[in-house]
Formats: sequence, structure tokens, C-alpha cells
Amino acid sequence: MSQSSEEVDKKPLKAINTDGPPSESKEDKSLTLKVKDQNGVELTFRYKKTATLHKLFDYYCEQMNFSAALVRFIYDGVHILAKQTPEELNLKDGDVIEVFARQDGGGRHYY
Repeated sequence: MSQSSEEVDKKPLKAINTDGPPSESKEDKSLTLKVKDQNGVELTFRYKKTATLHKLFDYYCEQMNFSAALVRFIYDGVHILAKQTPEELNLKDGDVIEVFARQDGGGRHYY
């Protein structure tokens, strides 16, 4: 007995994995990061987990008209370096990186 093409098309397809574990999809290789300044202005970026953060920092500063030398990027209370990656910092999808004006000095005390 032969089946019509409609009956064949309605059958669920099974995926057969012949070459080991599945590779990471594009979604697994990138994540969404939010960068938020002291005034609450927030920009959202889609970024690769293994890419250094210097491009994100440069682009953010360019968009916000900040000098990169005058701001600090902070995650979970820790200063982030431009050479670090989201993967090294264990950043998760949707995490927020805070931006603060750089404050130097404070070594003198007057009594």
C-alpha cells in the first residue's frame, strides 16, 4: 500500500546526530549586554562572548560623546579592563555594565 505525499509530509521528522555533540549556535556565542551610566541612560549591545570589550567601550563612549580616558566600566563592583572578555568575566545574557566618571586623587589629608 503506498502513502500519498500529504501523509508523508505530516510525519514528524527525527534529527539524527552522526557527528558528535552539536556545535554552538550563534545565540550561544554571543550575549546581550547593557551599559548604563550614572544618569540611568542605558544602551544595549549584542556582543560575542570571546571578543575583548575594548570595541564595546569605544563605541559606547563615541555614542555618548564621552572620552574613554575619563570613564570607568564596572561590573559587580569590579573595574573592567578593555582587554577582558565577557566569557572571562562570566557575564550572562542581560547583565548590566555600569559607567562612572573616573575619579582620581585623594592622597592628601589636611588636619
